[in-house]
Amino acid sequence: MRNGKGNPLNSKRMHARLAQGAPDIHFYHQHKSPYGCFSNFYAAEIFLDGKKWPTTEHYFQAMKFPSDPALVERVRTTSTPSKAAAFGRDRRFPLRQDWNKEFVGADGRTTNTKLEVMRIALRAKFDQHPLLRQTLLSTRGCKLVERTANDHYWGDGGDGSGKNMLGKLLMGLRDSLLKEGEEKQQQEESRALLQASS
Repeated sequence: MRNGKGNPLNSKRMHARLAQGAPDIHFYHQHKSPYGCFSNFYAAEIFLDGKKWPTTEHYFQAMKFPSDPALVERVRTTSTPSKAAAFGRDRRFPLRQDWNKEFVGADGRTTNTKLEVMRIALRAKFDQHPLLRQTLLSTRGCKLVERTANDHYWGDGGDGSGKNMLGKLLMGLRDSLLKEGEEKQQQEESRALLQASS
């Protein structure tokens, strides 16, 4: 992803849309610039648990089977994210028992295992790919929506009736990254003031 089509920031359409103050950003197809990079099928390799994963989809689907290392490896090394997703949805393979179990997270919110796995994958993706992080941060103030009729949980169901959980997780991550950036800037400014006064 050096420049040109490989750079999700190199898009007049993105800048024009944000300049107009568009509140909703729809994404779904991983090849559609500039926001296709928000898709879990987008080819952004992540490093987690001591291994390289071709996409966040590979990681997410593999985490459905943590007690079966051979199956985890099959999912991790499958050739495409759609094939990884097919593995994860195949109920011939037993899904981990706590996958949908709800619990209260460290932040006090009710969550479940699959949401936490997705949070881990997304954090890795946007921490490990600065251009993608910059694209996410550039959407500040906009609602992110995975627009698809194929999914009513991670997406919006195509008509807004779905939960749009992927969009919500991305917005939560964006807010965390913005807050971390502001805190870091404040610390640097305080350090500079201390050095100037000493």
